[in-house]
Formats: sequence, C-alpha cells, structure tokens
Amino acid sequence: MKIQFNRIIIITVAVFILIWILFFLSFHGIRKLAISEFNKQQMIMAEQASQGIATYMKHLADDLDYIMNINGVLDLSANGREVIQDYYSRNERIIKSVTRLDSKGRIVWSIPHNKKFSGTDISSQEHIKFMLREHKTSLSDVIISVQGFMAIALHVPVFRNGEFSGSLGVLLDFDELSEKFIKHIKLGEGGYAWMLSSNGTELYCPVPGHIGKTIYETSSMFPDVISMAERMIRGEKGSASYKYNLVREKFVGVEKKHASFTPVKLFNTHWSIVVATPEKQILALMDGIRNKLMMTAFFLLIINIVFVYFAVKGRKMENEILQKKKYEAFLIENEAVLEAALQSAGKVAGGIAHDLNNVFAGIINSTEVLEMKHRGDEKSEKYTGFIKDAASRGAGLVKKILNLALTGNGAYSFIDVYRIIEEAGDVFPGKNGGTVKLKIQLNAADYMVRAAPLNMRKIIIRLLTRLSGEVPDDGGLVLTTENIRIDKQSAGGMVPALHGGDYLKVTVQALRGKSLAVNFSRLFLFLKDFNEPGDTADPGIYDIYRRVRDIGGGMALDSTSGSEPYSAVMIYLPVSKVDKPAQNDNKCSPVGGGGTILIVEDDPAIRNALVRILGDLGYNVFSAEDGAAGIDIFRKEHNTIDLVILDIVMPVKGGVEALKEILEIDSGALVYMTSGYVTGVSIDDLISKGAAGFINKPVTISDLSNLVAGAIADKKRKDSTDSSGG
Repeated sequence: MKIQFNRIIIITVAVFILIWILFFLSFHGIRKLAISEFNKQQMIMAEQASQGIATYMKHLADDLDYIMNINGVLDLSANGREVIQDYYSRNERIIKSVTRLDSKGRIVWSIPHNKKFSGTDISSQEHIKFMLREHKTSLSDVIISVQGFMAIALHVPVFRNGEFSGSLGVLLDFDELSEKFIKHIKLGEGGYAWMLSSNGTELYCPVPGHIGKTIYETSSMFPDVISMAERMIRGEKGSASYKYNLVREKFVGVEKKHASFTPVKLFNTHWSIVVATPEKQILALMDGIRNKLMMTAFFLLIINIVFVYFAVKGRKMENEILQKKKYEAFLIENEAVLEAALQSAGKVAGGIAHDLNNVFAGIINSTEVLEMKHRGDEKSEKYTGFIKDAASRGAGLVKKILNLALTGNGAYSFIDVYRIIEEAGDVFPGKNGGTVKLKIQLNAADYMVRAAPLNMRKIIIRLLTRLSGEVPDDGGLVLTTENIRIDKQSAGGMVPALHGGDYLKVTVQALRGKSLAVNFSRLFLFLKDFNEPGDTADPGIYDIYRRVRDIGGGMALDSTSGSEPYSAVMIYLPVSKVDKPAQNDNKCSPVGGGGTILIVEDDPAIRNALVRILGDLGYNVFSAEDGAAGIDIFRKEHNTIDLVILDIVMPVKGGVEALKEILEIDSGALVYMTSGYVTGVSIDDLISKGAAGFINKPVTISDLSNLVAGAIADKKRKDSTDSSGG
C-alpha cells in the first residue's frame, strides 16, 4: 500500500508540473492578446489626433481663402485692416501673425505690424518655394520664425484677375498646437506621443532638445526607432516595438515600448503621429494574472494530494475486493482525465481552460458518488465536502480565465449586466478636467444577456466614459434600466432596427447642473439621423455601436422635448431566452425517480459519474462517448428513452449535429444540452432548433436530480394528456 501511495504521489507531482506548463502557455497567449488590444487603443488615439490636426488645418486654410476675398484685405485698406485685426484678435492664442507675401516671396505687410519685417524676403524657405512654384496651399515644418519663436506657417495662394499675386498666411505657435492635439495623448502614466515630419524632423517630442532635430540625430543609437521612423516618413500606418531610455524628460533605463503610428495628410506634406507605451505598464495586469495562475496550479496540487489521500483512506474502509477494484477504476478514470487535459498543451487558452473545467466537473461528480456510497459517515462527508468546495472554487476561477482568454464575439456566455455596471464604478472624468458622478437606478428584473464577457464590459465602460466627457463638472449622469418587449420589428428610432423580443433597456441621462443643457448628438450624429455610422464617425463611438449591434442590440437618442438637445443615450440588449444559471445548493437532497436516460458525454470521469449517480437514483441509464455512438443507441432505444443529456463539444460528431439527427428520429425527444462554456454556438439558437434546455457543467446531484425528475414528469404528463385527447 505504501509503495502504491508513493507512486501516486510521484504521478500527482508530475501532473502538477505539466499543468504548470499548460498555465504558462496559456498566459503567453493571453499576453500577446493584451499587447494587441493595447495597440488598437493607441491607434484609435493616434487616428483621433491625426483627424483633429488635419481638420484644424483645413479650417484655417478655408478661413484664409474666405478672408482674402473680402474687399480691402489684400491691400490692407482701412476695412481690410479691421477684418484682419478682428480675425487675429479672436485667434491670438494660437495665431501669432497674419502675413501678406507678394509674388516674389517678400513680406508686404503683417499683423501685428512690425516695420523691420516689411520687405523681408522669405522665398528661400521650403514651404514658400513650393507655394511660389506650384501656386498651391503649403505648410511648413517647425521653423524658427523671424519673430524668434518655434512655429509653423500656413500659406494660401492669392490670385488677381486669374494671375498669381503672392499669398496670405498665418504663423502658428507650435507649442499651442501640440498642447491642443498631442501633448496629453497617453495611455497610463508612462505613455506619450510624438510626431515626425515627412523628412524625419521631430515636430513634437516630450524629450528635451528633440524638437527641430531629425530622428537620425536624436535616435541614432536605437535602430528599432529608426526603422519605425522610416516607415512613418514613407507615410505608412501600423504598429511596432522599440527600445528607448527617456520618458517625459526622465532617464528610465532602456525599456521596451509598443507603439502605433498613423500619417497626418496636409496639403504639400505629411506628418506622422505615434503613440507609445512601456511594455511593463501594458503587462502590469498580466503579471497579476500570472501570479493567480501559479496560485491556481498550487491549489490543484493540494486538491490532488487530498484526493489521493482520501482515495487511500477509502480503500481501508472497504473490506471487499470488489469495492477496492471500484476505487482503483475510479482513480484510473480521473488520471485519464488529467492526461487528456495535458494533451491539449498546444491549444489556445480557451481550450485549455475548457478541459480544466471538465477535470473539476469530474472531481465534483465523482466525489458525489462517494458521498452517496458513504452517506452518514461523518469522516467521509468531511473529506468529500472539502474536495467539492475546493473543486467548485477552482471551476469558478477557470470561468474567469475563460472570460479573459475568449474575447471575440464567438465566445458567448450568460452575462450579468448589473454586475458589470457595478464594476464600472460611479466616478468618471468630466468635460473640464474634473469628475462626474454616476447615479444608478436598476429597475429591470431580467438583466442576463448572452454576449462575450469582455465585449459587454467595453460597451458599458466606454459608453459611460465617452458620455461623461461631455458633461460639465457641476453635472452628472444617471443610469437606469428597464425591461421592454418589442412585439414586432421596431419601425424607427433605433439603429439598427430591432426584431421582436424581450430587451434590457439601459438609459444614460445627463444632469446638466447649472450649465447649459448637455447635448450628446455631437457624438451620435448617426443616431440622430437614424442611419448606420459612416466612415467619418468617431472610432470610439463606432466601436461601441458595433459591439451592441453584433450581439443583436440597438441604440437610440432621446430628449425631453423630442428634439435638440438630445441628453440621453439608450442601448437595447436582447435578454436571453435561457434562464439565469441556477446557483448550486449542496444542502438540497437528491430526488429519485424512474425512467430511462441517455447520457452522451466524451469525458469518461463525468460520464461514468453521471451514470452511477442517476443509476443509484433509480433511473435506467444508457451512455455513449460521442455523438455518433449516442445516435446509434437512440435509434435503437428511442421508444424507451425519456430524456437525453447531450454534450455540445465532442469528437467524431458534436452535440449540435447529434441534436439535429436525434430530432429527425423522434421530433418529440426531450434533449438537454450541456457544456462547461459555450463558444461559437448560440444556446438560444439550439433551443429554437428543438433543445429543451441547457445544463451548465459542473452540476451537482441535487440540481441534476431535480431537473431530470421534473422534466421527465412533465413529459409523461404531456404524453398522457395527448394520448387521452386523441
């Protein structure tokens, strides 16, 4: 016995080491996902800044084009001087001078007036050369102006009677421009942004002494930076990583950064904006997850040791050889489950966690078999209770890992929207740099939605963050929920139009405080016009809309008067037809019954445990290890089978395909689908195709026995009624 016990301990330790390797591979994959998601967020910020700068420059050029057509402006008559002076005064913070050049590139006049600049020839400057040669609007790189400060110049050509007559230009304070569009771009404390011209000159950089120098001068010792900069100079858009040793004027040692960059297309040239963040900041959260994964691995080791100890003690309690053989077979089956999990080392994190969930389900169900065999034995119940509790907590942690690993729209689960709202918090950044308080009024009774967990978090948190950015500091937001039913496809007001069904309506209303009424239509112009968002829509707002649309929901604007201002945004989320998963109550006693059940489950530990449990409760049980074998049994025995428990994910033939064939054999078959986590398949769709319901793994004896007894009783009652009625 001692030799056998030592062998089992060695196997358990080996299994623990291999499970730790599985967790490491899983963490490595999630780490790549985190960096990829962060680069997407950085790209959104870079694109927003690019769009802002390009739009601002276009507006300036349009202003100059308009002004130079006003009588007296080009010759600076009294009326022209008044127009120019007024324009200069209104934009004095960023526009430092308005200048008129003749066709040779000499200064004719400037506002504010300075005699020493009159007649100065600036035709040698590159942007003036382009304007004089091409007679087109031109923009300079960062230059030292004749007034002595760092600036950029924008010149619009002037024509009189169809002939070129010089230009009208403005000199912009580049510090003010960068303050407006670039300086505060960052993700986290260590993030920052910088900008290059088309010839590699650093137009803006938080590192002292870089502005005005080429990237080849400032970063010659960092080839990764040069490689990325050359892509930017060519006008490319993309992501890259590089190493550097300065962040916001501080030496931090050489560290790796991840960056996203995009061009700013401007008249005769282009600039390129890059947003960068240190890798250690991006992975700070992942380090915490890694530590939790390691703790989970140690936790699994403890479970295995306790399980082995209990199995050995259980042998001592049995006096008959038959019972010993049963326990040996039970142990071998669970070792096979662990080996099957180890074979999934090369799969993605979601597959790994799915297998681990089956391991926990097998432990829970197998332990319940032991509970039934040793009911009334306090010592046995103490150990089985500990194992069940530990395995249940482990299964809960696996679900959290799955929620993190599976971020796409195919990874659907039942989402408690109220919990996500509570996790979002109640304080958000306001319009003027202060904070906005969120009040929550949760009135809806049905708040379970079928969606990808992380996508739902992004919908709620991003919506609240963007709306709070429109609210003054003395205002606030109110979030309310209610259940509504749409009897047929919505006629209008919602984008996109919604199909009939039950929806959770989430309304976010602005409280304006003492300021003017808040109007959200600037962010949601497409909702105001009842159209899909176009190419010019804000990327962040479009992302919220896309995620809502992809789960079958819609959005709308609302106001108290039915017109401007629109101070409320509503999202409609489809409530799942499947009930909220029941909470396990281990104190409930199992319910016995009669009838015949077919279990189709590929995991041997779960399958055998369910066969034993249901058999001990009085049921006649058939079992199959895959969908093909299950269909063969059902085809032969369907006249006697009362209920089918069908796993969704199986080899040879999966549950979805097996469900279709079973219902073709007997359209009245009672089929319950089961899985530890649903990916790539909609439970609502399965129910609409004939499934009677869904059982979430792991499931306790009490929950399973109550569900089976009730379902079979209802089926027999219905069959009896149909028979008597016929």
